[in-house]
Amino acid sequence: MEGKSDPGGPSVLKVLEPLKRHLFDFQSSPASPSKPLTNREVCSSLSDLTNTVSSSAHRPNSVALVSQTVELLVHACSSQEHDVRLAAAENLRRLIKAVMNTHLSRLQQDLFHELKKNGSWRSLVVSLDCFAALFPLTRPSKCTAYAISLLPVLVRITGRAEEGVLECLGGALGSILPTMVPCLTTAKLQSLMTAVMERLPGAVPAYRRMAASTLHTITTHCRHPSTQAHWAISKLLVMGCGSKAGLELVQGVLLTLQQLFSSCKELQPPLEVLRQSYAFVVSCLVHREPSTAISAMEALHQLLLAAPPQLATWLTTPLPQLTTPLSQQQFPTDFWSGAPEGGGGDTVSVHSQMSLETPLDSYFDSEQELAPSFTGPAKATTGLSQAMASASPAANEPETTPNATPPAALLESSCLAVDGPPEPLVNLVKFLLESVLLESRVSAQSVALACVAAATDLHPPVLPSLEPVAPFLGASDPKLRSRATKLLAVVVLSHLRRCHGDFSQCGPLPAAACEQLYSMLGDPTPTVLKAACEALQLCLPAIISSTQPQRAVRLLCLLLPLQHGSYWLTKVELLATLSCLDYTRLALLRADLPAKVLWDCVFPL
Repeated sequence: MEGKSDPGGPSVLKVLEPLKRHLFDFQSSPASPSKPLTNREVCSSLSDLTNTVSSSAHRPNSVALVSQTVELLVHACSSQEHDVRLAAAENLRRLIKAVMNTHLSRLQQDLFHELKKNGSWRSLVVSLDCFAALFPLTRPSKCTAYAISLLPVLVRITGRAEEGVLECLGGALGSILPTMVPCLTTAKLQSLMTAVMERLPGAVPAYRRMAASTLHTITTHCRHPSTQAHWAISKLLVMGCGSKAGLELVQGVLLTLQQLFSSCKELQPPLEVLRQSYAFVVSCLVHREPSTAISAMEALHQLLLAAPPQLATWLTTPLPQLTTPLSQQQFPTDFWSGAPEGGGGDTVSVHSQMSLETPLDSYFDSEQELAPSFTGPAKATTGLSQAMASASPAANEPETTPNATPPAALLESSCLAVDGPPEPLVNLVKFLLESVLLESRVSAQSVALACVAAATDLHPPVLPSLEPVAPFLGASDPKLRSRATKLLAVVVLSHLRRCHGDFSQCGPLPAAACEQLYSMLGDPTPTVLKAACEALQLCLPAIISSTQPQRAVRLLCLLLPLQHGSYWLTKVELLATLSCLDYTRLALLRADLPAKVLWDCVFPL
């Protein structure tokens, strides 16, 4: 550096050289004859260096100095001293902010070089964070080249074991992939997704979260989302149904499916793969490990919330009788209650018998192969499997798509039938009401109530009575009361929507739900009142437009006193509820009501 014209003058060299000796030479060789700097001196020197380089970045020939400073600061982030690491990270971000307008490409190259090193995890975390902030600013002409070069680097980083790196990588990829994915071919994207999926077996929770968010981001930002979603979900199902599918893999598959289901309407995967996914998730509801069963319910909840019309039609269409009802299966009685694993039952999950190397449809060719998974009465299903498989046209898939499972196979394995030929959704809700809500822990009951609400929104008749829900309206846990309150709102909304707002055609259920909502607005717990406001945002506009709008007036009169509560989030939700109302209709119902809402509630808040 001394041989070149130095844009920063001798002052930069005076700061840079001692830092280099301390951070590189002294740390690598503590026996160095030079006296080490104190932590305070290092932090002060890092700040001085950043200020000097930032102020001289507009000068000619400053590129080399910026690169050296970035390398030094990134290396300092791996220092053993906590205050030095903090100072280095802060100064690196200050430097990037100061020089990014003039040296963006240089900064990207320097940080990319640090990612390629894949060195100390602390330095890698800071480099990932900074690179992720800059990558969306890449010029379109350079984006494809960057994306191709970056792909193997990211794949290599996904192999790191440190949870800090994996957590940071998940967030960084959320910023990098939306710009990177459209520049890559389908083959390269699938190679990245395959590399991420292959590390799911035995993965720690941080990796599973990173993998799920990564696969979701790739699928939603690629050029052919539907095709990519079909490929990804099919491959995940094959992995989750493998003979070596351990607990971590099944949980990783369920978490990824949950995120993909949240964008189901945008991704538009084929009905076949959605049916297979539904059957796989339902089969996991009776997994002996409680957290896995809860993950299955969370994935199921997302699928029901975002169910496209064709899936909703299938879920609400009566199917021929298949096998043992799900609610009659015998599984460990202590499993929903959260007892330690191994304390109950020897029930085997269906995916413990499958192999990745064999097409899934070969596992359900005879009831003998299903026998180990179920303890209920066996029924002949082979002919039915063939009939349903022949009734469903096979999709023409690209060569990279795994063999798809015939829906009948997983449907049989998940035991979706009861006596007679009911809709799959009816049987699911019956299982949740009769098994999960009666025997499980609070966490499982809460998700089960959300699933019942989502199912009721799709098909109101699945919940014939409020009797199974009533105990949760008075439960000791506020979370359960909140979930049950939202379920009441969904009952009202779904029935009014189905009957075009006519209470007289809805039966007694919506009226009973309104009566329960009146009482829930008097709950003493602020979080329950907040949930009640959120629930009324769903159903109150529909009640105002219904044949019994006086119910809305009563709800609104009970709602306004919540402004005096101490919990500020309740007040926020109260305002959100009031903002979604049709005040023209309210004025027709009661002339003074709009003014009362504004002057007595909105303006004081």
